[in-house]
Order: sequence, then structure tokens, then C-alpha cells
Amino acid sequence: MITFSAPFKDAFKMALAMVIAYAIALSQGWGTPFWAGFAVAFCGLTGVGESLNKGMLRVFGTLFGAVMGLALLSLFPQDRWAFMVTMSLFVAFCTYMMGGTTRWYFWFMAGITVPIVAVTAEPNAVYDFNRAVLRSQQTTLGIVVYTLVSILIWPVNSRRGFEGAVRGVVDDQRRLLSLYMEHLTGTSGKAASGQDAAQEATKLRADLTRTLASLPTKLDQAELDTYEIWEVRRTWHGFIGQLGALQGTLEAWRQLFHELDAVDAERLIPALPVLRAELDARFKAVADMLSGEIITQPNLYADLACEVDRDQLATLPHFQQSAVLLAASYLTRLEQETRALFDAASDIRGLSTKHAARPALGEPVRPSPLDPDRLIGVLRQTTVLWLTLLLFIYVPDLPAASALVIVSAVFVMLLSAHPQIPVRVFLWPMAFGIVLGAVAHIFVMPHLSSFLGLGTMLFVTVFALVYLLYSPRHMLKRYFGLAFFMVLVSIDVHQHYSFLTAVNLALVCLMILGSLAITQYFPVSLRPEDRFQAILRRFLRSSAFLMSTTGWSRERAPSRLQRWRKAHHLSEVATAPGKLAAWAHALPSAALGGTTPAQVQDLVTSVQAISDRL
Repeated sequence: MITFSAPFKDAFKMALAMVIAYAIALSQGWGTPFWAGFAVAFCGLTGVGESLNKGMLRVFGTLFGAVMGLALLSLFPQDRWAFMVTMSLFVAFCTYMMGGTTRWYFWFMAGITVPIVAVTAEPNAVYDFNRAVLRSQQTTLGIVVYTLVSILIWPVNSRRGFEGAVRGVVDDQRRLLSLYMEHLTGTSGKAASGQDAAQEATKLRADLTRTLASLPTKLDQAELDTYEIWEVRRTWHGFIGQLGALQGTLEAWRQLFHELDAVDAERLIPALPVLRAELDARFKAVADMLSGEIITQPNLYADLACEVDRDQLATLPHFQQSAVLLAASYLTRLEQETRALFDAASDIRGLSTKHAARPALGEPVRPSPLDPDRLIGVLRQTTVLWLTLLLFIYVPDLPAASALVIVSAVFVMLLSAHPQIPVRVFLWPMAFGIVLGAVAHIFVMPHLSSFLGLGTMLFVTVFALVYLLYSPRHMLKRYFGLAFFMVLVSIDVHQHYSFLTAVNLALVCLMILGSLAITQYFPVSLRPEDRFQAILRRFLRSSAFLMSTTGWSRERAPSRLQRWRKAHHLSEVATAPGKLAAWAHALPSAALGGTTPAQVQDLVTSVQAISDRL
């Protein structure tokens, strides 16, 4: 039996879906069928649930953006400046919303659809409406076609990937707990591999941070193609939240270790060996249940007391006494949270158990409603939009002026989510896509006289791009190749050819890169060294403010404004380590000077420790 690789399967499905989408669009006389092709190219992922999740976000985002675009056109039919201001406010709102949800793709599609509907339309209002409807129906067509292809040909269920990721988190937390217990009891320090254990713990923490952040999105995908997960989706959401809370408790507990190095933890907390064995058994039982095994161990439900020997505690200095008591409280929380994790896993698997009441999750730190970094992304997006709109209005005969506005909106909205990416990384993928599309448009398309030849060219090109550029490091080149190929070949009901199509698109791309390069320095500097220092300064100011609030409840009840300020600074402190870590990887060697990347990483780790404490 022939076994095909994952790149071959994904490339075949995307190429086949592309040909079918173009065939249906052309047979119905729909213009600009590359919109259906875009839906296939950018929503065609490996799993059925992944593709359907992204596809639905694309469809609903497009519909929302189309409706808003038509509404703005109807409100300001003759007032150009009022329309432009209102449109820029709506796109800015969509850009800001992208940073606060796992369903960011909905807001992205809504934001770019408004200029597509408004800017590229002719003055005839009927054509505006037709364009909005045409884009919406072709986007839906592409999603439906790829979904059917992915279901009928080599279907890949998202459930296995999601549950495998969850089991990986449980296994990593179990191993991390074991390493922390070894450190607390002194066994890792006595072993020759104590340094290796510390390095392993650091790697586990990094892996857990990455995987935990991806679990909500994976759950969204698995809900759509697996009925068993859809039935218990609320329990799954609680389970993922419990994993995050447990990880936070583990890290808060770890921060005490340097203060406990000089004490005998097993002597001060007599139940520590029993608790260690019980927690390990719970983690193992949860992992087994997620693998499909049935667990019947009633002792896993028992409450374990984590009492401190008061006589032994009295012999310690006061600082060590407080550290031991705090460590015991964290161990009690770990006991409660692992029991709740076990209960949730048994609920998910439908096992009949009699649970004790689950502990409520600690209230998570909610993101601030006004995140400064997201606002900077909005400012950059608005600046680029107005630069291109002014060029569109005041430069007569600007080639592909509408494409300048639309494509720049696409790039700057994507960069608002990843501002660390330098503009120069887009240059060679753009050049590759333009050359590929130009060759097909100029030398291949004029020789095709039937859909058989056109479909063959589409299938071969799309298959080759996906298969040969399947590696994640070639992702930009693959997407640019697919996008510019579809735009430049200009497949339409009424076909026409022009060398200027490729030249104009190249000029547009250079202007877009120029506007993005300008906004890397103006109106706010987005150089990595400047952003790193700015985030660090905000973190220190927020930390100082939070320390000043420790007496509020004793002196007087805080006002609503004070509570809002405290929530804002809590969000700043909670999110700063992740932002610093992202910018640290982008710091150029010239900005580091005599500082090594390892020292920068140590600084980020220290900031994370302070954040956990606060």
C-alpha cells in the first residue's frame, strides 16, 4: 500500500480545491475568482477543524466587513473626508481587537474588507453592492470547496492533535513538579546531574508557556470536527483554565526555592513525601484518562493536609518562617488544583465519580482595555492607511492605486500583531511571488485556450508551491507565491493580458515597503531596542504603583478610578515578560553592545519572577 507524506497530501488537497473553486466561479460567470482562491490558499490547513475554524472566521469577518463598508458608503455618499475618517476609525478598531482574542482572524478580515469594498468600487452604488456580495460569495465558495475536499480526501481530525497537546502539558507539568520536589528536598542538589535538572526545568517551562498559549485555539478547531469534544466543550475550557492556574501556582512556588535552600523541608512539612506521591499519581491518572484508560482510585479524591511542624518552625528566623508557611500554602493549592484537574478529566471521559466540590479558579489577570502596545500598532496602521489614501487621492494616474491601499492595509494589520518582524524580510518573498506570477501571466496564460489547460497549470503550480515550500521557514515565500500568482495571472471571465500588470504590482509593493519602513520610526519608534526599554520602563512604573496599593484596603475603600488604574497596572505587569521576550529575540547585535543575549534573557527571567510575585 502506497503511503503519502503529509506535504504531498496537503499540497494535493489544496491544488485540487483551487481548481474546483476556479471552475465553479468561472462557470457561474463570477468575476475576480482569485477571491475564492485566496480563501483556499489561506484557510487550507492540515486538519479539518483547523481549516473550518479559520474558514468560518474568514467568511463571517468578510460578511461583517462588507456590511460595514456598504453602511459607510450609504452614510457618506458625497462626503469624502467624513467617509475616510470613519473608515479609518473602523479599521483601527478592528486592528486593536485583533490583539485581544484567539479569533483575531475575524477582525483582520473585517478590517481589510472595508477598503476592498469601498476603495476599489466604481462610483456606481449598485456596483459597490455587487462587489460586496461577490467577494462574500466567493470567499464562502472557497471555504466550502476546501472543507469538502479535506473531509473526503485524507481527512485529518483535529481531536488527536488537541488531546495530544493537552497530554503533553500534563506530562510536562508532572515532570516539572517532580524536578521541583527534588530541588525542595535536596535530592537534585546532591545528584551529579543537578545542573542538568535545572536546564531541563527551564526547557519545560518554555515548552509549557508555548503550548498552554496555543490550547484555546486548538480547542476551537477540535470543537468543529469532533462531536465528542463539542459535547463537553465547556468542561474542556475549564480544564484548560485549570492547567493554566496550576502552572501559575507551580511558578509562584518555585520563586520561594532560594529562600528554602537552607531549611529541611521534609522535617518542617512531615506530609511532604505522601503529598509528592499523591500529586504524581494524580498527574499520571489524568494523563491515562486522556489516553482513554479508566481509572478507579478513590484515594485520589482524598483531601491531603499540608501541615507545618510548628515546633520546628519556631526555631527558624522570621523570614524563613514566612517562606515555609507560604510554600505550604502553595502546596495546599497544588493539592486542590490537581484534584480539580482529576475531576474535570473524569467528567470529560464520562466516568461516574463522586467529586468533592472543586476549588474555584483564581481570578485571572484580565487584559487592560487600553493596552499601550496594541495602541501603537493601531497608530502605525492608521498612519499607513492615510499615507496610501492621500497618494490615492492626490497623485493622478497612480498605477494600481486601489491595490496600494488594500495590500498595505493587509500588511500593516498583520504587522500590528507581530511588530518585531523587520520590514526587510518581506522583500525577497515579494520578489519571488511577483516573478512567479509575471512568468505565468506573460509566457503561459496567452497559450491556454481551454479550462483543461488552465486547470492543469493551476494544479501544477499550487501543488509545487505547497509541496516544495512546506517547511515553516519557507512560509512567507509560499504565501507570497500563492497570493501574487493568483493576482497576476488575472484569471477572469473576460481574460486580458498586460505586461504592465506585473510592473505596476512591483511598484505598489515597493511603495508599501517604503510606508512600512517609515512607520517603523514615525510616529512611534518600533526599533527593538526602543520598544524593549519602553516596555521595561512601563513594567517598573506599574510595579511601583502596585506596591503603593498594598495599604488601600486598610486605609479606605479604593474609588472606581483607583480600581481601574490598579487593573491596568496588573495587566501591564502580567503581560510585560512575554512582550520583553518577543522583543529580546529581535534585538540587533549593535544595540546589545557589550551585553550578551544570555544576559538579556536573564533580565527577562528576572522580570518574569517579579511579575509572578506581584
